[in-house]
Amino acid sequence: MNPVTLQILLSLSPSPSSLSSSLSVIATIHNPTPQPITFLRWGTPLDPRADLLGIFHIHDETLDQPVVLDTVQMNRKWPPSEVDFVQILPASSVEATVSLPLDRNKHEDRSGHEFSVQAKGRWHGVWSGTAKEVIALEGKQAERGEFESNIARTTLI
Repeated sequence: MNPVTLQILLSLSPSPSSLSSSLSVIATIHNPTPQPITFLRWGTPLDPRADLLGIFHIHDETLDQPVVLDTVQMNRKWPPSEVDFVQILPASSVEATVSLPLDRNKHEDRSGHEFSVQAKGRWHGVWSGTAKEVIALEGKQAERGEFESNIARTTLI
């Protein structure tokens, strides 16, 4: 099983206000296979700290410049807890909403600016099987690989 079979699709809340200091990103991870897949959520868009891990890349298309986001590196305790494993049933999806800051300079008028967002990173563990089966493996037999989402776009009003 190749972790590339998991698909990440981003969408943005429609027409966010130029007064907003953040973008609301909906990250959907889809399992197109006929069997359940379980993955470790660390470092993915479903990580509770996804907003700080450098997974998301925002670009101000109007100014043609990246929006710099604060990032941190995290040390994780092994083994992961049960809540760190996400099971996706066959031909199903899971999603999370992540709030990403647009800029530290809140005084700049960004109305009419187009922004794009993409998620890039690494799967730290993907398994074919249910979460219960995977947890029993204690991290063994994990597939790893890179992920890259679509590019989602929105224009501030």
